[in-house]
Amino acid sequence: MVEAGTKAQMEIPQLDLLKEQMNDPNFFSGAGEKYNLLYKRLKSAVGIDPEAAVPQEYLRKATAANVLSSLGALKGLGQIRVAEINMAREAAASPDNSIPANKLLVEISKRTHERNAQIAEMAQDYKEKNGVLDPGFDKQMTAFYKKNPLFTDAEIKDWHKVIGEQKQPSPTNAQAPKFATAEDAMKSGLQKGQTFYVGDKQYRVK
Repeated sequence: MVEAGTKAQMEIPQLDLLKEQMNDPNFFSGAGEKYNLLYKRLKSAVGIDPEAAVPQEYLRKATAANVLSSLGALKGLGQIRVAEINMAREAAASPDNSIPANKLLVEISKRTHERNAQIAEMAQDYKEKNGVLDPGFDKQMTAFYKKNPLFTDAEIKDWHKVIGEQKQPSPTNAQAPKFATAEDAMKSGLQKGQTFYVGDKQYRVK
């Protein structure tokens, strides 16, 4: 338990940094991300914008570190299987996810780590006073979880509130956004299945 709390204290600053990177205007994730990143790496290579690719490159590194950290929690349980590795990847933020989905996953991860750190501190305090973690501690934890849920009822009903955003109306063909260039469309965070225009040509995100 204490080990989980220590690990959480190390992870939280990294998640805060990742959240900041996702708010960077250069950040993009979702359909076409690898092409978007390639374009930004080219811009960086020729000196047009040396830092254009940094937010997305950091997401890749942070995702790899998160997966390794998750797998580390399974140590002592035997050989880690490919299925478990894939599950850890699916649970983490990813370049393939939309920007809102990544923000949601990172916020959930941060809250979970903050809770682990809280529980570890409470366990240490309880053990100092009582000498051992007994059923009394379990009862204390149950009461704590009931009083302090990870998500409010409003957040459970509308995940947008978890990341501090407003729910947007579902786009229709009549409301399809228009962009001057394909790059502008890629930066906008369009959702899978959404229709949009580049000039007079209509496209749909696959």
